[in-house]
Amino acid sequence: MTDIYIVYLTYFSTVEQIYSFKSLESAETKQLELSHKWVNTDTWDTFLSNQNVSIVTLDTFCDYFMEVEDDCYVGIDKVILND
Repeated sequence: MTDIYIVYLTYFSTVEQIYSFKSLESAETKQLELSHKWVNTDTWDTFLSNQNVSIVTLDTFCDYFMEVEDDCYVGIDKVILND
């Protein structure tokens, strides 16, 4: 069995971009990169201020997307392929 990690970007309920990786670390790096690029700056700044966040991590972006309505979402899923 092979694990594949899928990173996807949705924008207005449409999948805009999709990437696949063999390692979780690579997938999380891409997820962090896309999250940083696509997040709504105004609501992001407000979220950070309200949450008193001083160090931004991937978990910070995940919390943001779960708590704040945004036009986009960056997610990650694991797929198991049978050999």
